[in-house]
Amino acid sequence: MFLKVFVLFFMLKLISGEENCYSSLDEQSKPFKHFATKTIYSMVNGSAQYSIAGCTTVKVWILSRHGAVYPNASTFDFDDLSATLNTLRTEIEGNSMKTLCPNDSTLLNAWIFNSNGKDNSDHLTTEGLREMKTLADAYKEGFGSNTDLLDIEKIRFRHTTEHRSKQSVLEFASNLFGIEKDDILEEDDDLLKFYEKCPTWKANRDELSGSESKPSKFENSPFFKQTIKDISTRLGYPDTEQLDVEKVKKMWDMCRYDKAWDMASESAWCSAFTSEQVNVLEYDEDLKLYFTTGQGGKINSRLACHTVVDLLDHLENKTSSSPMTIISFADAEALQLLLTTLGTHNDTVEPPEEDLNDLSDMNRRKWKSSVISPYASNLVVVKYTCDEEEIVKVFLNQHELQLDWCENDKCKLKEFIENYRWMEKCDETFCPNMAATLYGVFGMVILAVSLILIY
Repeated sequence: MFLKVFVLFFMLKLISGEENCYSSLDEQSKPFKHFATKTIYSMVNGSAQYSIAGCTTVKVWILSRHGAVYPNASTFDFDDLSATLNTLRTEIEGNSMKTLCPNDSTLLNAWIFNSNGKDNSDHLTTEGLREMKTLADAYKEGFGSNTDLLDIEKIRFRHTTEHRSKQSVLEFASNLFGIEKDDILEEDDDLLKFYEKCPTWKANRDELSGSESKPSKFENSPFFKQTIKDISTRLGYPDTEQLDVEKVKKMWDMCRYDKAWDMASESAWCSAFTSEQVNVLEYDEDLKLYFTTGQGGKINSRLACHTVVDLLDHLENKTSSSPMTIISFADAEALQLLLTTLGTHNDTVEPPEEDLNDLSDMNRRKWKSSVISPYASNLVVVKYTCDEEEIVKVFLNQHELQLDWCENDKCKLKEFIENYRWMEKCDETFCPNMAATLYGVFGMVILAVSLILIY
């Protein structure tokens, strides 16, 4: 009797493992490709045409995220990640109750930490370089019929001070013109890292790590805890030795970094998850972003107003000396906050943090970072003249966006400008309490100087 039960258990275990055998699938059949902000551009980009028959492209404005990149060693602990995963690999190898298929177990047992990440900190990966070529090719295909839009003297390039942004714009320009010219680049953190200049935004971001925040409540919900338990069970850990959330997140990080570093490579740590579990982990990250850079943050709808004003000024500028195209490269936060300020991906219902019953509650959301802000994500705003009428179209990751307040799929320029005209008072509304904060700092400086003079 005991032998029959054992054989039945072994067969069920084998079948369960084979159903989720990651390494046995070809790349096109992999069950999941969306990894929140660590998603590869080729997994989500479209093929929308930028040109319109019978219309002339007049102006182009682009804000792009940098390409797939190795993490910055100044803020990312490679040694801790490597040590934690090596320990987990050894433990999982010895877990007799794991339900991984033999191929996945072999792949995980042979895993060695890739030192390329640490050696190439903040540099584009092979995939990131490929993404910059993809963006440049899309620009040439979409706007190549207008020679002015390919004139290096009529394109303005901007980037943040980080190496990943500068390398991205250099690679983009090199693929566009066939030459490398870093003297045409401008650094502009004031415009492209505007959120870092708002103390209120940074304070709100830091509060999200508190136990009473909605993202924290989700991680303490029965739904999320069950997901962590299921992952632990899949890897052979008994109920008394369940993995904690941070260890699971490190496994997921390695899975998605592997794909960002080399899309064609196998990721041993991706085999630790099912597609449903990855969806939950992505939702967990998106819920934080919903409050950090999405509509869940009270000030987020106005935070990118200076960037919007820059866009409007460019569309309205008709002087011959003004650039035809402005292309800027920044971080994911800049693009996410810009989309929030423009109101393009607002959810009608706030995403639930505790009452999730199934995956459908999560999958209905518009705010999905893997779709809106993967590596190399880009917002392209184009102004056209069509029979003397000026119109605007907006594209995100080569998908055309339908703006709710436009009469049709081609917004009239005047209509587009008027919808965002309120942002011209940006200095007054950009960052609530900023004036009070600056006044307080200024007051402390004055007090300190006074005390020095007195004593």
